[in-house]
Amino acid sequence: MKQQVDPAGAGDTDWSFAVYFSDDPWINENPSVSDWVQSVRDWVQFRHVLGLICCQSMPILHPGRNPLMLDPIPELEFFKDEHRYRWRGEWLAHSVSDVLDVELTPFKRAMIEKYKHGPDGWAIRGETIHEYLDGYLKGGRPPVPEKWDKWIDALLDEDFFGEAEVMATEYRVVDPLKNCAGSFDFLVRKNGLIQIGDLKTVSSKKAVAARKPATAQLGAYSSFLARQGVYPDVAVTIVVGPEKVKVVEQSVGTCLEAWEEAWGKFQATQPQF
Repeated sequence: MKQQVDPAGAGDTDWSFAVYFSDDPWINENPSVSDWVQSVRDWVQFRHVLGLICCQSMPILHPGRNPLMLDPIPELEFFKDEHRYRWRGEWLAHSVSDVLDVELTPFKRAMIEKYKHGPDGWAIRGETIHEYLDGYLKGGRPPVPEKWDKWIDALLDEDFFGEAEVMATEYRVVDPLKNCAGSFDFLVRKNGLIQIGDLKTVSSKKAVAARKPATAQLGAYSSFLARQGVYPDVAVTIVVGPEKVKVVEQSVGTCLEAWEEAWGKFQATQPQF
């Protein structure tokens, strides 16, 4: 397994060691050894976060109405039409979406493109409902075409945001070491825990149940956000369809592992210089 560079700038060979050997059948059949491997995994995750704490800046906090709100990362821009990020005047080579899309089969790519456009396509649906959630979390109720009411009503009926303190919405993050950026949908503090989240929209109730959580995606955002001195405790995927919502909570550690695995696969496809 190739050595990767963690967000703190330190090599994570021991992270790879713990992840790799924890999947070994012999280890899983021997409880004492398995417990030791788990302790290694716990230590690696602690070291990973400790490195971030020691190497990164303090949180960028909004000085105005809500002391929890994060200010945008300076000079980090997103260009929607090109779906590219620019930081400090320089184009970044990758986005989180680019990295995760590398494993899509030609058939899946064709299906995604087939249903993307048009008045009922997933692009306009996702954009509309994301914009509504962004406005709602900022205290407003943006107007939405009636055709999307079943999605919006289902989202409003979900009590996840009921007791949540909003820290960020549609927030851009960057990892300069990976030359990569992305945007997560929301960051809230709820029940004393910082929860980072991604919203997914689907076309039907059946699709809500089938939609997988954004595990690796949230791992990327959590890793990048830690560079700002903010460390999520929980990763949340909210899947919304007509009249139905599913909320999936995952550990940030699980998401970080998935992201590093995805990054490794992506790197293997890139030209070697």
